[in-house]
Amino acid sequence: MTRTASQAAVAACFVFCLAGAAPAARILPEPLLGQFEQGYGVVEAVVTSARPGKTAIGATLSAYHVVFRVAGVVAEPVRRKLGLEAGEQFTLRLAVGYARQIEELGRRTGTGGTSATADKNPLASGTRYLLTVRAREGGGFEHAPGAGAAERIKKLGSVRVRTIRAVREVAALPEAQRVVRLRALAAAPKADQALRLIAFDALADRAVRGRADATENDATAEALMALWNDPQAELSGEMFVRLDAALCPVAGDEFTRSAQRRDAWLARVFAAWPGEPAARAAALTERENTVLAGLLDLARLHPKAVGERVVRELDAAAGPAQFRWRIAWVLQRMVQEFDAPRPEWTAALRQYYPRALAEADAWVLRLLASSLRMGLRARPPAQRVFRPDAATVEATVAALERMGKERSGDRPDPNAASAVYELTRVVEGLAE
Repeated sequence: MTRTASQAAVAACFVFCLAGAAPAARILPEPLLGQFEQGYGVVEAVVTSARPGKTAIGATLSAYHVVFRVAGVVAEPVRRKLGLEAGEQFTLRLAVGYARQIEELGRRTGTGGTSATADKNPLASGTRYLLTVRAREGGGFEHAPGAGAAERIKKLGSVRVRTIRAVREVAALPEAQRVVRLRALAAAPKADQALRLIAFDALADRAVRGRADATENDATAEALMALWNDPQAELSGEMFVRLDAALCPVAGDEFTRSAQRRDAWLARVFAAWPGEPAARAAALTERENTVLAGLLDLARLHPKAVGERVVRELDAAAGPAQFRWRIAWVLQRMVQEFDAPRPEWTAALRQYYPRALAEADAWVLRLLASSLRMGLRARPPAQRVFRPDAATVEATVAALERMGKERSGDRPDPNAASAVYELTRVVEGLAE
């Protein structure tokens, strides 16, 4: 099997969607293996001071010169050592904010500095980081680019250290041996899960960037497909999603558009729910963080099959309320965005919303309100408008009244006030 150029684009889009909806400017860091290949090493360090960076037009709002004290060099680069020792200080220029190397914002003081509260300010003295750095030609150091590339930590555990050093060992291998090792890690059921995930990502990266020829892709696809088809593999949700994301660019259209893949995804999304409350909550969290994030993308490839399954599941009212909201949200997106939406999709939503609004707690009502507002905001021709029918409007008003009473009660649900606000915006939007 060989990868087509069109399939690389499909796979890249699929991986992006799994990461969550975000502006295109948010670029994730290179995988750790690739960073080692590019000459980076990993350092645990503590902030000692920070000052705003300067450009030709003055101080910037996001760039800082940060002085760190080395707590330890976790892993040296493959080729050129960093030359840093524990206790030594060094300076990095880092960007802070959305999609920046430090992806959070500290509170600013009136003088342009940062507050001294370590739990609020990412640049407060004493804040600990896991940094990916390399020596610059001519002196000094630079940090790897990418959103969240500089990771704020409380403690660096021994398991994490072992994983990082194991990745460095793989990066140090000659390229042909490295690929063989990555395949072996990906397929090894007893290998560290973090290492296996890194192997999936690295193999996919080689295919997407055109670094793997047809022979390598075929061998990699064979190894990964054996794992995909192994009923004893017992893949977690995250492992399943990352294996799938590796197979898409490696195995090409034959895999990506296959009924086999479609059915495996649907089986994961709509697996039976545990009866015990804690296990049920854990299952919901795993699905929210893994396969549910890819359901809309699967629907783009298989609209009829996904639509039929979602309609059936909504009619059965199975699973937690938050799960039913999420699959209804997918169906609503299909109604508004797909070229040929089926009338039964709209009918299922009109049946779902009144019942859900009547039964939901304050948190789920906030979610339902966000979906209803999505329909009100949509404008042709980019999207079709899914406008609530009379039964849904009546149920929305009733839910608003119910949350108003809840908010005023002796022990109100902490989400009641926000639910009132969100539902009020829906009612006001319906009146426009």
